[in-house]
Amino acid sequence: MTTVKHRHPTRTTPTTLTLALAALLPLALLAGCKAGGQSERTITSSGGGGGAGRPTPTPQPSTETPIPANATLVASNKNPGVALSFTAAESGHVYLLDATDKKLKLNTTILKGQKIATNPVKGVVLLGGRELQKMTFEPDHFYEIYYTQQ
Repeated sequence: MTTVKHRHPTRTTPTTLTLALAALLPLALLAGCKAGGQSERTITSSGGGGGAGRPTPTPQPSTETPIPANATLVASNKNPGVALSFTAAESGHVYLLDATDKKLKLNTTILKGQKIATNPVKGVVLLGGRELQKMTFEPDHFYEIYYTQQ
């Protein structure tokens, strides 16, 4: 009696597998790119911690509405804890930024002639003389007010 060995049809040799992976590598690299070659998220490699060297997202400001590129810096404190104010010559938008943490703290409409002011001691932002928002001002942080005209 003769024994015939059958080769399994789904088995691949290391050479076939290597070639298949090499063919797919360029597709995998392109999968994370948008048109124009820019990545949708910026990632950095983590050298330690629980990430085991895997890429982790770069921290982004915790804002829903970023400050527009055409916004003008109209007030900033040179010393932490100092109050800020700005009076709008025209109606527009004002943005209060914690410049130390790069976090947007406030985004609101301002009318012509209205004044926005911060009071770090009382922990409030005033608009037109009325309390707009309670806020904790970190005593060692710097703050900035930006303005865009409508």
